[in-house]
Amino acid sequence: MSASPRGCAHCGTPLGPTARFCLSCGTAVTDGAAAGTSRGPAAGAPAERRAAVPGATPAAAPALWKTVVVMMVNPGAIINRHLDQIAWPVAFAVSGLAFTIFMLQAGLDMQREGTGPGLSIVNVALRGLLLGTVGVGMLGALAWTLARPFGGTRTLPWTMRAFALGYSPTLVYAVCGLAFNLLLGWNTAVAFGVTGLLWSIGPMFATLRETTEGRTGVSVVLSSICGVVMLVGWAVIGLGG
Repeated sequence: MSASPRGCAHCGTPLGPTARFCLSCGTAVTDGAAAGTSRGPAAGAPAERRAAVPGATPAAAPALWKTVVVMMVNPGAIINRHLDQIAWPVAFAVSGLAFTIFMLQAGLDMQREGTGPGLSIVNVALRGLLLGTVGVGMLGALAWTLARPFGGTRTLPWTMRAFALGYSPTLVYAVCGLAFNLLLGWNTAVAFGVTGLLWSIGPMFATLRETTEGRTGVSVVLSSICGVVMLVGWAVIGLGG
């Protein structure tokens, strides 16, 4: 008899024989943490199949730091499986903190070089907080509106939460950039901050595919438009006088 396939004990995602962590939820996998051996037939099944079992409950969202990491490498797993379990304050805390730290780097860079519109570092950081909360919410609303003609049943609040959480790569890059900025005195707003913004187009694309019923071409165009809008917003609102 062949061995039962391994599955994540947290979310049920099938795992390879040498997997050390689940790409869907970020849970570390140990010899006793893989499902599919003695936990019953439903434990090693994918989340969709387990949810269909009478009395089964949807898999809980992973810890926030795991969510942020998985959004960088496999955003579809969080968006499709766990987004409904993530509250909007948590999602917007990610984007708000990402842009606050990002803009803090920009303020430090401008102060070090003696350039910019003469804004204080606190002023620039507060502009980042505004851009990462109100601005990201408005961008999500714009994306939802543009996606409406192409079908889909996702709601406006769902789309806004997905967009906010989609700036997880920006948060990771911003934290790393701030560390290099403070410890080594490097100018990091462009090298780390803008790179994080560009990486966030990936989660944005995954969200738009979900809101357009899997239309890849449309999602590419809409995510490109939204990415450009955010870059312009960063340059005008964040750094403008």
